[in-house]
Amino acid sequence: MEIRSNEEEIKNFAAELRKKLDEHFSSLTKPALKNITEIVIALVILLRTPRGWYGRLTLNGIARCMRTKGDIRIRYKRLDRFLRNDRFEIGKTILGLLR
Repeated sequence: MEIRSNEEEIKNFAAELRKKLDEHFSSLTKPALKNITEIVIALVILLRTPRGWYGRLTLNGIARCMRTKGDIRIRYKRLDRFLRNDRFEIGKTILGLLR
């Protein structure tokens, strides 16, 4: 899975990533899978920009690169709520990682 900077390639990468996540993490809810997809894409975009993260990885930086609706404040709240969600258990993801 390779990602380029244009929007079409990002959409293709997102579709391929979502398909793989659906296969390996079927125990997770659809909103959780969507959030994981958006976070991974944001991380890839952030880490590929030459000055995008200035050597530090912050929630604010990740939220800036997320492709979801709303301004930076709304995306930051979405990211924070997802990461603090008690229903999203790491134990459920371990089985998908072992496959």
